[in-house]
Amino acid sequence: PLTGTWNFVSGPTTPTFINANDPTTQVTGTIPGIYEFSWSVVNSPCATSSDNVIIRILPIVDLSLSKLILSGAAPYFVGDELTYGLTVTNSSSYIGTGVSVTDNLPSGFAVVPGTISNGGVYNSISNKINWTGLTIPVSGNLNLSYNITIKPTGTYINNAEIMASDNLDPDSTPNNGDVTEDDYDEVS
Repeated sequence: PLTGTWNFVSGPTTPTFINANDPTTQVTGTIPGIYEFSWSVVNSPCATSSDNVIIRILPIVDLSLSKLILSGAAPYFVGDELTYGLTVTNSSSYIGTGVSVTDNLPSGFAVVPGTISNGGVYNSISNKINWTGLTIPVSGNLNLSYNITIKPTGTYINNAEIMASDNLDPDSTPNNGDVTEDDYDEVS
Protein backbone atom coordinates (compact mmCIF):
# COMPACT_ATOMS: atom_id res chain seq x y z
CA PRO A 1 0.00 0.00 0.00
CA LEU A 2 0.99 3.61 -0.69
CA THR A 3 2.07 5.53 2.43
CA GLY A 4 3.84 8.84 2.82
CA THR A 5 5.59 10.76 5.56
CA TRP A 6 6.55 14.40 6.06
CA ASN A 7 10.02 15.09 7.47
CA PHE A 8 11.56 18.35 8.62
CA VAL A 9 14.82 19.09 6.76
CA SER A 10 15.83 22.59 7.84
CA GLY A 11 14.55 25.90 9.19
CA PRO A 12 14.85 28.39 12.03
CA THR A 13 12.77 26.22 14.41
CA THR A 14 11.80 22.56 14.57
CA PRO A 15 8.08 22.52 13.70
CA THR A 16 5.50 19.87 14.51
CA PHE A 17 3.26 18.11 11.98
CA ILE A 18 -0.36 17.61 13.05
CA ASN A 19 -0.32 14.31 11.11
CA ALA A 20 3.02 13.48 9.48
CA ASN A 21 1.32 10.87 7.25
CA ASP A 22 -1.27 13.28 5.79
CA PRO A 23 -0.04 14.96 2.59
CA THR A 24 -2.09 18.09 3.43
CA THR A 25 -1.26 18.25 7.13
CA GLN A 26 -0.93 21.49 9.06
CA VAL A 27 2.40 22.50 10.57
CA THR A 28 2.77 24.30 13.91
CA GLY A 29 5.66 25.87 15.76
CA THR A 30 7.02 27.99 12.93
CA ILE A 31 8.41 31.52 12.98
CA PRO A 32 9.24 33.76 10.00
CA GLY A 33 12.02 32.24 7.94
CA ILE A 34 12.73 29.64 5.27
CA TYR A 35 11.82 26.01 5.94
CA GLU A 36 12.50 22.87 3.94
CA PHE A 37 10.34 19.76 4.26
CA SER A 38 10.53 16.38 2.58
CA TRP A 39 7.55 14.20 1.56
CA SER A 40 8.60 10.56 1.16
CA VAL A 41 6.33 7.91 -0.36
CA VAL A 42 6.91 4.21 0.18
CA ASN A 43 5.18 1.90 -2.31
CA SER A 44 6.63 -1.54 -1.66
CA PRO A 45 8.21 -3.25 -3.57
CA CYS A 46 9.15 -0.03 -5.51
CA ALA A 47 11.87 2.30 -4.30
CA THR A 48 11.02 5.11 -1.93
CA SER A 49 10.26 8.37 -3.73
CA SER A 50 10.83 11.80 -2.14
CA ASP A 51 10.14 15.42 -3.01
CA ASN A 52 11.30 18.46 -1.10
CA VAL A 53 9.40 21.69 -0.68
CA ILE A 54 10.78 25.03 0.47
CA ILE A 55 8.40 27.41 2.23
CA ARG A 56 9.13 31.01 3.16
CA ILE A 57 7.08 32.25 6.11
CA LEU A 58 6.82 36.03 6.10
CA PRO A 59 6.53 38.06 9.27
CA ILE A 60 3.34 40.00 9.86
CA VAL A 61 4.20 43.68 10.00
CA ASP A 62 1.42 46.21 10.61
CA LEU A 63 2.40 49.32 8.66
CA SER A 64 0.45 52.56 8.51
CA LEU A 65 1.01 55.91 6.81
CA SER A 66 0.10 59.40 7.94
CA LYS A 67 0.62 62.61 6.00
CA LEU A 68 0.52 66.22 7.13
CA ILE A 69 1.69 69.72 6.36
CA LEU A 70 4.65 70.55 8.60
CA SER A 71 4.61 74.26 7.73
CA GLY A 72 2.49 76.72 9.70
CA ALA A 73 -1.29 76.83 9.76
CA ALA A 74 -3.50 77.77 6.78
CA PRO A 75 -4.33 79.90 4.91
CA TYR A 76 -1.72 79.30 2.25
CA PHE A 77 -1.22 81.41 -0.87
CA VAL A 78 0.18 81.06 -4.38
CA GLY A 79 3.96 81.01 -4.22
CA ASP A 80 4.10 79.80 -0.59
CA GLU A 81 6.61 77.06 0.15
CA LEU A 82 5.21 74.22 2.28
CA THR A 83 6.89 71.23 3.86
CA TYR A 84 4.96 67.95 3.71
CA GLY A 85 5.72 65.15 6.11
CA LEU A 86 4.87 61.47 5.84
CA THR A 87 5.30 59.04 8.72
CA VAL A 88 5.43 55.29 8.12
CA THR A 89 4.67 53.52 11.39
CA ASN A 90 5.43 49.89 12.22
CA SER A 91 3.17 48.61 15.02
CA SER A 92 4.67 45.14 15.18
CA SER A 93 7.54 43.19 16.67
CA TYR A 94 9.27 42.52 13.31
CA ILE A 95 11.27 44.94 11.17
CA GLY A 96 9.39 46.18 8.10
CA THR A 97 11.58 45.65 5.03
CA GLY A 98 11.35 46.40 1.33
CA VAL A 99 8.84 49.17 1.97
CA SER A 100 8.00 51.56 -0.88
CA VAL A 101 5.92 54.74 -0.59
CA THR A 102 4.53 56.90 -3.38
CA ASP A 103 3.33 60.47 -2.92
CA ASN A 104 1.01 61.56 -5.73
CA LEU A 105 1.50 65.29 -6.10
CA PRO A 106 -1.42 67.31 -7.38
CA SER A 107 -0.98 69.55 -10.41
CA GLY A 108 -1.09 72.69 -8.23
CA PHE A 109 2.26 71.89 -6.58
CA ALA A 110 5.84 72.23 -7.79
CA VAL A 111 8.54 70.26 -5.96
CA VAL A 112 11.38 72.34 -4.55
CA PRO A 113 14.58 70.70 -5.87
CA GLY A 114 16.88 69.18 -3.26
CA THR A 115 14.24 68.91 -0.50
CA ILE A 116 13.15 65.27 -0.84
CA SER A 117 14.40 63.23 2.13
CA ASN A 118 15.52 59.61 2.51
CA GLY A 119 16.54 59.04 -1.11
CA GLY A 120 13.10 59.77 -2.54
CA VAL A 121 13.01 60.27 -6.30
CA TYR A 122 10.76 62.77 -8.06
CA ASN A 123 9.30 61.75 -11.43
CA SER A 124 8.30 64.91 -13.30
CA ILE A 125 6.30 62.95 -15.91
CA SER A 126 3.96 61.27 -13.39
CA ASN A 127 4.34 64.07 -10.79
CA LYS A 128 5.08 61.48 -8.08
CA ILE A 129 7.73 61.06 -5.42
CA ASN A 130 8.82 57.46 -4.86
CA TRP A 131 10.74 56.07 -1.91
CA THR A 132 11.88 52.44 -2.24
CA GLY A 133 13.80 49.89 -0.20
CA LEU A 134 12.82 51.48 3.11
CA THR A 135 13.26 49.73 6.46
CA ILE A 136 10.84 50.54 9.27
CA PRO A 137 12.12 49.67 12.77
CA VAL A 138 10.29 47.43 15.23
CA SER A 139 7.52 49.44 16.94
CA GLY A 140 8.96 52.54 15.30
CA ASN A 141 8.57 55.19 12.63
CA LEU A 142 10.31 56.46 9.55
CA ASN A 143 9.76 60.10 8.63
CA LEU A 144 9.83 61.31 5.02
CA SER A 145 9.54 64.91 3.86
CA TYR A 146 9.78 67.29 0.92
CA ASN A 147 8.93 70.89 0.06
CA ILE A 148 6.60 72.26 -2.60
CA THR A 149 5.56 75.67 -3.84
CA ILE A 150 1.92 76.41 -4.56
CA LYS A 151 1.20 77.14 -8.23
CA PRO A 152 -1.55 79.57 -9.28
CA THR A 153 -3.70 76.86 -10.90
CA GLY A 154 -4.29 73.16 -10.54
CA THR A 155 -5.62 70.69 -8.02
CA TYR A 156 -4.43 70.70 -4.41
CA ILE A 157 -5.44 67.35 -2.85
CA ASN A 158 -2.26 65.46 -2.06
CA ASN A 159 -2.27 61.71 -1.29
CA ALA A 160 0.28 59.04 -0.54
CA GLU A 161 0.22 55.27 -0.13
CA ILE A 162 2.49 52.40 0.86
CA MET A 163 3.05 50.68 -2.48
CA ALA A 164 5.05 47.60 -1.47
CA SER A 165 6.44 45.67 1.48
CA ASP A 166 8.34 42.41 1.88
CA ASN A 167 6.00 41.61 4.75
CA LEU A 168 2.35 40.72 5.20
CA ASP A 169 0.15 43.46 6.68
CA PRO A 170 -2.91 42.24 8.63
CA ASP A 171 -5.14 45.24 7.88
CA SER A 172 -4.08 46.79 4.58
CA THR A 173 -2.91 45.86 1.11
CA PRO A 174 -0.17 47.95 -0.49
CA ASN A 175 -0.86 49.67 -3.82
CA ASN A 176 -4.61 49.11 -3.95
CA GLY A 177 -5.75 52.76 -3.71
CA ASP A 178 -8.20 51.96 -0.89
CA VAL A 179 -8.67 55.26 0.96
CA THR A 180 -10.16 53.46 3.98
CA GLU A 181 -6.99 51.52 4.77
CA ASP A 182 -4.30 52.78 7.14
CA ASP A 183 -1.55 52.61 4.49
CA TYR A 184 -3.15 55.55 2.61
CA ASP A 185 -3.54 59.20 3.62
CA GLU A 186 -4.31 62.51 1.97
CA VAL A 187 -4.12 66.20 2.77
CA SER A 188 -5.91 69.04 1.02
